[in-house]
Amino acid sequence: PLYIQNLTTDQSRLATLAGTVTSITALTSAVAALVVGKIGDRFGQKLVLIVSSVLIAVFFIPQAFVSTVGQLMLLRGVQGIFLGGTMPTSSALLAKSSDPTRRGVVFGLSSSMQAGGRALGPLVGAAVAQVWGMPQSFLFTAGVFGLIAVMVAVLVPARGAASLAEPALAANEGALSPAASPQETTPAS
Repeated sequence: PLYIQNLTTDQSRLATLAGTVTSITALTSAVAALVVGKIGDRFGQKLVLIVSSVLIAVFFIPQAFVSTVGQLMLLRGVQGIFLGGTMPTSSALLAKSSDPTRRGVVFGLSSSMQAGGRALGPLVGAAVAQVWGMPQSFLFTAGVFGLIAVMVAVLVPARGAASLAEPALAANEGALSPAASPQETTPAS
C-alpha cells in the first residue's frame, strides 16, 4: 500500500487499488499454474522453473521505475504468469527427486520453507525499503529470483538424470514382483 500511495493522487481509493494490484498477481498466477504443469511435462520441469524464475526477476525490475498504478498492475499481472510456473514445476521436481517413502517429509519441509519465505520476504523487503527506498526492494527481489534461477540451473539434476526415487521404486518393484514371491522360491514337493 505504501508504494501505491506514492503512485496515485486518489487516496480515497488506496485500499481498492492495493487490493487490485495484489489480486491481479494471484489471479494470473492461479490461471497460469493450470497450464504450466503441462508445459513442464513437455519441455522439462527444470527448464520451465529456470525460465519462470528469470522472467519473474525481469518483471520485478521495471516495477521499481513505474509512475502509475496502472503500470504496476500490468507488470504484476504479467509477472503472475511466471509466478504460476514456480509451484507446479518445483513440486514436480521434488516428487521426482525424492524417495517415495519420504515424500511427506520432503513436501512438509517444502511447505514450511514456503511459509517461512512468505513471512521473511516482507520483513526483508521492508528493511531494504527502509534503508535504500521502496523501488530498491523490487530490484533486491529481482536479484533473489535471479539467484534462484542460477541455483536451479546448477543444483537440480538435468532432465533424464536418475532421480532418488528411481532406486527406491526399483527396489520396491523387485520385492513385489512375482519372481520374488515366497511361493515361487520354495522348493516343490
